[in-house]
Amino acid sequence: MSRICWPLCALMCAAPALAQTAPTPVAYVYVGSPTAGIFVYHAAADGSLSWVGGSPFQTIGLGVGSIGSYFFTLGTYNIHMYPVAANGALEKQISQLDTRGYAGSDCEPTWGRAAVLNHTGQDLYVMLMSGNCATYQSYAINKRGGTLTFIGAATNSVYYPYTGYPAITGDNQYVYIPTEWKSYLLQGTLIYGFRRESSGALANWSFTETDAPLEDGRVWTPYLIAEDPTNHVAVALAQYGLTTIRLASYTEDAQGNLSTTNTYENMPITDVFPQQINMSPDGAFLAIAGNEPNQIAFHGTAGLEIYHFNGSAPPTKYKVLTQTPIDEIHWDKSGHLYAVSNSTQQLFVYSVTAAGTNAAPGSPYKLPAPSLDSLTVVPK
Repeated sequence: MSRICWPLCALMCAAPALAQTAPTPVAYVYVGSPTAGIFVYHAAADGSLSWVGGSPFQTIGLGVGSIGSYFFTLGTYNIHMYPVAANGALEKQISQLDTRGYAGSDCEPTWGRAAVLNHTGQDLYVMLMSGNCATYQSYAINKRGGTLTFIGAATNSVYYPYTGYPAITGDNQYVYIPTEWKSYLLQGTLIYGFRRESSGALANWSFTETDAPLEDGRVWTPYLIAEDPTNHVAVALAQYGLTTIRLASYTEDAQGNLSTTNTYENMPITDVFPQQINMSPDGAFLAIAGNEPNQIAFHGTAGLEIYHFNGSAPPTKYKVLTQTPIDEIHWDKSGHLYAVSNSTQQLFVYSVTAAGTNAAPGSPYKLPAPSLDSLTVVPK
């Protein structure tokens, strides 16, 4: 779907809250709107934001990531690449690629939430999904030419759709993605695994998963996953017959197998109903976000909550930052957590350290768009 430029008067009204000049930024922040385009901001060392002139930039599709020199969006079938200027602004599209021309396209269309760059920025993995068919297509990024080269596809038959963002382990070798929480009805754990081949392509990978002991014969169902920079993943767990969500830490071994020493008694119960989770780059904090409370059978509020992440030990509660519905979350490398609320058209910024948390100056920022669908943070 093509973007249309938001009326100039809206941008002029929004500009005073966001200065158009700033010191050297610690991150570029990109917020996408399906009607307005992509808004770009500089984040200062204190987390305050300044608007990049020319925003919003007209793009096609959902913003899915950036390697600094290029920004990627995903349409219904096409992957789009945009050069990034020195100030983080998006330039005109340089290339696009139709995913229907490659293996795995029988599972079309694309599914933007599961499109992800690996940690090296060398490869882009794009999910195609329909019905019980799901494929990860892998593409190598040509940073000089601004093009993509198809390098492989991994296809699965899935009982329930994939959910959330995939977790790419710190060693860049394994990718995990679970199915939606309703898979607990099957009374089985449904995490799918992939291994990165020497070409950079993802291939299906069988692994073992050792969960915490159960209570009363109930079954754990992992449905959201986030990775730390070493060999741990945080997992949001539903349990058949219960109405609470718990957080656990799993450890990855050299073969990509996952196991946990956490128990039913020491895994924390979330206050926010998790619909996204995201790990700080240093692995010290885990953020969970939800945009609606009491989702079907499970309890929990909307909002944004953070936990201390403790390696293989269970996460520990830190603080609920807001009960405003939150749709997208990401960290930079300077201790800032960014959160987008579609329903309130706001962008929240928090500084998070072991000593405490606080809202960044000016936060929350009002965004001049009727809907928001993506958040990309590029640390400098």
